[in-house]
Amino acid sequence: MVRRELTALSVVIWAFGFAEVGPAVCNTHLLAPYGQEMGSIRDLLDTLIAEVPLNPISTYNNLNGYYGHVSCDTKLTMSDCKRCLMFAAGDLFIECRFADGGQIRLDHCQVRFEHYPFPKN
Repeated sequence: MVRRELTALSVVIWAFGFAEVGPAVCNTHLLAPYGQEMGSIRDLLDTLIAEVPLNPISTYNNLNGYYGHVSCDTKLTMSDCKRCLMFAAGDLFIECRFADGGQIRLDHCQVRFEHYPFPKN
């Protein structure tokens, strides 16, 4: 995994109240820029964020060989949780561009995806 520096988007995220705890951590193996895997990762994260109303604290799932985990601080409302996760997923996609795995933690939520199963923490 490679640590990435904070981006301009990170500053925007901070302005909306979701400060990044640290830089994103990205796998070093890169995928084809417009390959099927990138679509699978996007679908996985979209599905996880959509499932937040079913389990507002933490959701873990597997889709097309990719595993993902999203979680929010229990102090957030459901809508704030979704908003935090959408910002985190967007920043993760920018910072870990084309990586086959990565994770990011904002002050109230976190997003992770990998091409292998991993423990939820």
